[in-house]
Amino acid sequence: MTDASSEDLLGFALQAHEPEEHQRIEEKVFQEPHLKEELQALQTQIAPLEDLNPAGLPPAGLARRTCELVANRMAGDRHGRRSGASHSTRQSAGSSAALETLGPQQGFRRTALTDLCVVVAIFVALAGITLPALNSSRQSSQLLACQNNLRTVGMGLLHYADNRGGTHMPLPAEGKLSFAGVYAPQLLDQGFVDNDNLFTCAGVGDTRKQGIPSLKQLREAEPTLLRTYQKRAGGDFAYSMGQWKDGRYHPGENLSRNDFILLADTPNATLAGRASSNHGGQGQNVFFEDGHIDFLPQPKINGDAIYENDWGGIAPGAHQGDIVLAPSVTGLGKLATD
Repeated sequence: MTDASSEDLLGFALQAHEPEEHQRIEEKVFQEPHLKEELQALQTQIAPLEDLNPAGLPPAGLARRTCELVANRMAGDRHGRRSGASHSTRQSAGSSAALETLGPQQGFRRTALTDLCVVVAIFVALAGITLPALNSSRQSSQLLACQNNLRTVGMGLLHYADNRGGTHMPLPAEGKLSFAGVYAPQLLDQGFVDNDNLFTCAGVGDTRKQGIPSLKQLREAEPTLLRTYQKRAGGDFAYSMGQWKDGRYHPGENLSRNDFILLADTPNATLAGRASSNHGGQGQNVFFEDGHIDFLPQPKINGDAIYENDWGGIAPGAHQGDIVLAPSVTGLGKLATD
């Protein structure tokens, strides 16, 4: 590749390339100033799309409405045949003879149509029974896979705290590592988690297939590439931002609380309460400070919103018990007053 096309750069910005191609384009962008400018312009243009919810569910009652439509068509067809039969008894002999000639063909078409409608109705009815069951089974499997990964990463955070005198991992106040998702490269770098695939949530998609950037990559990244790294650094999860204490940021202490969430599915700004879209907007997996996992249908616990602080911002909590789980790219200082 002598140069990177607009399509290559768009795929890079969307993290849609295979790892080898992604790395090749990254090197080319690093070498060519005009490509950096074009990539930055693309990132600006697609930024509003980042929070769109990619998950979608079939319309509620689709199978029922289809069956009702088929049933109504069949009822109308039967009514038409009865009306036709009544009308034919009042026709003249010549007209009866003409209808007799056409009758078998019309009857065949109507019978074939009716049979087809019956088959379709049966198929839709079966689909209405089996497809939701299959979909539910798949969602349950994905939910459990996501919980297993979340548990492994969460335990890594607890082990980190154990090795730091009970203090949770802090977020740097400034610099290239000052963002919420840095928790993941830190865990990998220090060996508390040994596989960056564990930061993914099954079924979400392949937007994380480029892997978690290393601390070295983050520190050496040019501004054009830094945001791309920061967006994917936290994987599919959101880390606790800590809280304000005596007017200063504090990462918090591990008190083994059974109602304090340390890690969860990442939020989506387009959903009510910034709920996660990892599971079709149906809820979010959460990892508590005492090590247990739960699934919350709503993005709150004990009346406390889990994706914003008591002041309504995506920033450290207002007090020790204020839970705030932030998406990867969230900067500590930048959003402290949001």
